[in-house]
Amino acid sequence: MAAEQFTSEDFADLDVSRMAVAVTDAYFEAHPEMGMDVQQKLRGKCHQDVECHFQFLQAALLHSSKEIFEQYIAWLKEVFASHNLPLSHLEESLELIAQYLDRHLKPVLSEAAGEVIRIGLDQLSKLGALVQPESSSRALVLPGAQAYTEALLLGSQQRAGQVVLLAMEQGHKLVDAGVGIVQPAMYEVGHLWLSGRVTVAQEHLATAISQTILARGLMNEEYAESNGRKALFACVAGNHHMLGLRVVSDAFEVAGWEVDFLGADTPTDAIMQLVDERKPDMVGLSVSMPVQMTELSCLVTQIKAKFAASRPVIVVGGLVFNSYPSLRQGIGADEWFADAKQAVEGM
Repeated sequence: MAAEQFTSEDFADLDVSRMAVAVTDAYFEAHPEMGMDVQQKLRGKCHQDVECHFQFLQAALLHSSKEIFEQYIAWLKEVFASHNLPLSHLEESLELIAQYLDRHLKPVLSEAAGEVIRIGLDQLSKLGALVQPESSSRALVLPGAQAYTEALLLGSQQRAGQVVLLAMEQGHKLVDAGVGIVQPAMYEVGHLWLSGRVTVAQEHLATAISQTILARGLMNEEYAESNGRKALFACVAGNHHMLGLRVVSDAFEVAGWEVDFLGADTPTDAIMQLVDERKPDMVGLSVSMPVQMTELSCLVTQIKAKFAASRPVIVVGGLVFNSYPSLRQGIGADEWFADAKQAVEGM
């Protein structure tokens, strides 16, 4: 991939919605055998797919990480296989996107985009299962993780709760159970959902069960005395996966911190306002997907600019950093941690 560093301003003149319409129209023109009824039924979904492809392509270009797009295509490959869908549709869509960008972006940017798309097409031609990204988490998975995963997939809150209770009875703290049991189990459930092997309802139920179990465990924890420090935690705008950050927030509260937890999909303006009002010693920000990295980078920049020398320590984390360690470079945060246990011990 080209060494050129791109910014969101380089894409300012590109109308992504218009691109999605043009690419979809071109695809249907090449496949008249589909008929008008089928085309009308699929048109909206095709627009969404093209826009999603571009989001990951853009993230790869903005963060100089071809792996972002390569892993996205590898995941799509697995999704298509699980539904017995031909890859030719995806291949044609990517090629049409490359052609459109070649006509509507500056040469150096269109060339870089074309290179990343070719990497994606090469991924489609590879044999074998999904290539898993390198994980930078060194967390120890506890023996109950598999049993907990099975309980979640069965939708059994009772069985899942028993697994965590047993771990705590054996001397593990709630943060240990969160990192060593709940986190790997939810990663597995998420992977199964992404590959179409569990439903959205099952994934939501697994999340709800885990939230309930962690809340119950928190009630039984022994809290440290207040250390006089304050922390604010939030998932950046667009990140709807807050369970991992909830584990982090709870761990800090148990360790004696005063904690504000803002939850999922928090607008940047709201985070900035709370930082100003609450004046925390630390701000913890979570992202789950590469497409949220631009939002995170802008937020970190705003915190530094507005609060200057009096600003809080900025800590970042989330699945995207565990999967793509190189993305930590250039964000401007002070610290990064792979999980709640590392974070609370590191601060």
